Amino acid sequence: MAGWVFLFPGQGSQVLGMGRRLAGRFVSASRFLEAMEVESRLPLRQWMWGEDEAALLPTSHTQPALLAVELAYLRVLEEAGIHPQASAGHSLGELAALVAARVLTPEAAVRLAVERGRCMEAAAPPGTGGMAAVIGLGDAEVEALCAEVREESGEPVEPVNYNCPGQVVVAGRPAALDLLVAKARAKGAKLVRPLSVSGPFHSRLMQPAAEEFARALSRETFSDPSPGCLLVSSVTGEPVENGEMARSLLARQVAAPVRWTRTLETLAARGFRQFVEVGPGRVLAGLVRRTLPGALVICMEEIEADARDLQAVFG
Repeated sequence: MAGWVFLFPGQGSQVLGMGRRLAGRFVSASRFLEAMEVESRLPLRQWMWGEDEAALLPTSHTQPALLAVELAYLRVLEEAGIHPQASAGHSLGELAALVAARVLTPEAAVRLAVERGRCMEAAAPPGTGGMAAVIGLGDAEVEALCAEVREESGEPVEPVNYNCPGQVVVAGRPAALDLLVAKARAKGAKLVRPLSVSGPFHSRLMQPAAEEFARALSRETFSDPSPGCLLVSSVTGEPVENGEMARSLLARQVAAPVRWTRTLETLAARGFRQFVEVGPGRVLAGLVRRTLPGALVICMEEIEADARDLQAVFG
């Protein structure tokens, strides 16, 4: 199996002004974003295109806004006759990947993004915890450091994003996270950087959010993935076989690690070497290049900025 893989980013890729040029170039994207505002009952374009960067900081704002932009990119690609043969999403991006694979409708996905953001924000009041990126240590080394810190501090900390070889994100309580950062630097990590996030996302501390989000998931319809599109879960790094499996994995995902390295390796093992980052930014493109050297990666943001003809790029 071969063809294009559509990859959808998660939180951290959002930026003030995202989607504005896309909406200006494609009427369909402009209308789609307007429809997503109506469906979400939120002022998404005001948050994205205003002058206040703080408007995009709350996860309850970030999640529906970022998803809407990713789905607008997807709409433009599909209208140009460009469809994925596989799809995967990093964290929040899994909702968009499910739309690409015809598991969810765009309307259902944005409703779920609203609920997901609300649940996660409620589960992470100030002081709950945070996240940090550890670069230059192996997965097993980071896992061992987390276990050591848990034993010493009595506080939770754990790996939550396996992004690419040599890059792991950890999350936990503030005191445990501080100790982990110090130990990782002493261990020889090339870089240890606390992340500007509002909570310990994808850790077991988010289990209350996962349980509440599961109730929202139960209200939506999940179809089986399109036969022509391989859907790979970043919870397991393995293919999603049916709609009910997709629903269950989305509930687990809120409090489970993102296994992005394994996700990309699974796609490569099935012959995929062409990837498109469908959303703002270039975060996933960098992870693909570090995980799968030689793979072709296209960023939709670059195409939008260069105003290149889509058919010329993908034809």
